[in-house]
Amino acid sequence: MMDMDRPRKVLMMVVAALAIVSCQKKESVSKTEPIEPPRKVYPFDKTRGCYADGIVNGYIADKTNPLRNHMVMVLSRFQKDDYSSDVLSTLCTGTLVDHKTVLTAAHCFPKNTISTQIIASINLFCSSGFNQRMVYEAYNVNIHPKYQHKTSPSSTSPDFDIATVKFDGLLPPEYSPLPLVPVDIRQEMNNPASQLVMIGYGRTHTNDDSLPELRYVTKAWDQLLLVKDSVNLIDRSGLVSVNQADSHGGCSGDSGGPLLVAENGAYKIMGVASYIESVSESKLCEQGQIFYTYVPSYWDWIQEQL
Repeated sequence: MMDMDRPRKVLMMVVAALAIVSCQKKESVSKTEPIEPPRKVYPFDKTRGCYADGIVNGYIADKTNPLRNHMVMVLSRFQKDDYSSDVLSTLCTGTLVDHKTVLTAAHCFPKNTISTQIIASINLFCSSGFNQRMVYEAYNVNIHPKYQHKTSPSSTSPDFDIATVKFDGLLPPEYSPLPLVPVDIRQEMNNPASQLVMIGYGRTHTNDDSLPELRYVTKAWDQLLLVKDSVNLIDRSGLVSVNQADSHGGCSGDSGGPLLVAENGAYKIMGVASYIESVSESKLCEQGQIFYTYVPSYWDWIQEQL
């Protein structure tokens, strides 16, 4: 088909090293160095375990947004390959769906994953109040049994790109689960009072090199795509898609984040961010089409993990 040559990219952010460690398990402290993006420099405060705000015109996400109390970062360390001692880290987004359970994407956990942590903060900056007490060790990662690691996702068959994470410790009191409720997007899209919301810790554009910060964007229903190349995405692949050719949408780091239906301050989880397809590698996030694993297609499996 014509679009087989289009670049496809999963949305997890891969970084060279990781400094964020949990206070809960001292024996699991990483020996790697702080995250150092390639161009911008963020001084790391080793005493407090957070990054100083060293960026001109930097900002902190709005703390009044109620969604911030349901969202977490998912950080995993993994070996570069079977024969290498190099350790890299992935950054994804997750939704708190139970007091000890996070819903995210399966591809956020590479084959050689060593450890996973949950971070309950809007960013990693000292000024936002972030510190090592907000880092929680995961003790169990449940990846859908039919998921297979592969270099290029597909919209013509199910990828089963969904996972849950169980973690130790108590989150700050303002955090609470976003309840999972049965939902049908084909019915919801006919409700004029509702809209789509995308939220995550991803980059602001394809070539962005800043540290993660929680951001969101609203999308009109006419940006939702349920058919691709005459194929029904839900029925064939367990996917839904959102057009982001308007330069508003997901990017690296938003993997695992939710596609939500919002109405009168209430939110329903519709999808889990999986990958982007675009005609341009250099404008992947600005001109692409983002695909979400459709949560209702995996309802029974998710309920078994809670």
